[in-house]
Amino acid sequence: MNKQKKKVIVDTDMGWDDWLAILFLMQHPDIEILGLTVTGVGESHLTPGVKNARNLLELGGKGTIPVCAGTSQPLIYSNVFPPDFRKKIDSIFNLNLPVNPHPLDPRSAVNFFHETLSNCPDKVTILSIGGMTNLGSFIRKYGHKLKSKIERIFIMGGAIDVRGNVADFEGYYPTNQTAEWNIFIDILGAKIVMESGIPLTFVPLDAAYQVELTLDFVTEFAQAAKTPCAEFASKIMIAKLGQDMSAGFQEYFYDPLAAAVMAGTVNLVTKTKTKQLKVVQELNQEDDHSGQLIHDSFAKSVEVCMSVDSNVFRNVFKTILNQESNRV
Repeated sequence: MNKQKKKVIVDTDMGWDDWLAILFLMQHPDIEILGLTVTGVGESHLTPGVKNARNLLELGGKGTIPVCAGTSQPLIYSNVFPPDFRKKIDSIFNLNLPVNPHPLDPRSAVNFFHETLSNCPDKVTILSIGGMTNLGSFIRKYGHKLKSKIERIFIMGGAIDVRGNVADFEGYYPTNQTAEWNIFIDILGAKIVMESGIPLTFVPLDAAYQVELTLDFVTEFAQAAKTPCAEFASKIMIAKLGQDMSAGFQEYFYDPLAAAVMAGTVNLVTKTKTKQLKVVQELNQEDDHSGQLIHDSFAKSVEVCMSVDSNVFRNVFKTILNQESNRV
């Protein structure tokens, strides 16, 4: 008897690690991607993000999967990634992708969530790998009717016992040492999701920092790549690693790790905690903690993935990307 595939919507800001996560999920035999919703609040701008998402799906033989655009404005404040960084992401590192010939889906991200959850006979899992503007907007409008149709939301976001990464871009938000970008970029969207009562699993920086993107792994992966998705993943990692090594940065598998956790990779997660968390909303430019996740005894409990086995992740990432997928 065939195992029923997990039905998944990916809400993404189409950054470099999002590309890797999507490639991984397209190849995964236990995952059925129902659609991608793209936010322009994050690493990519909205129009190139939608274009790159559609073309990435075409590369994986899944170009008919819907890609629906969200908004370019957060629900509160105007936090934003540096423009030079976003330019590189918009260009998808100047790598070549096939052009998706299928018609553009006219639905908004919110309407796509509404229609898909309303019509799907099964519960749907959501992977959130960007700011939560789309999800917050959907829950605020339709959550009272449809949140029971969501199995769980897996969120790459937050920093629990480690330093945040918002201040990593020199000259941008230097006083915020506590927030992680996916929460910081739209803290009201995150608040709405966290207060929704939908089951949530966070994969924070605490776990992501345990799975570093290394030269040894990228070299090994590139040599083993034998599918179009694996070959393109190797190009992404080579380009990103080259950029970061020249700048003296370390890089990590943020979103692909969250995708692997969501997919239920055996023996990957080695420690979880149940925590009552809320997101700090107040913006203080002199000592900014906006976007920080803090304990609150009145907050709803969420599951937090605190520790992972990096070898398990690297093995499954390489294996899944190099196996033949069910093309549509």
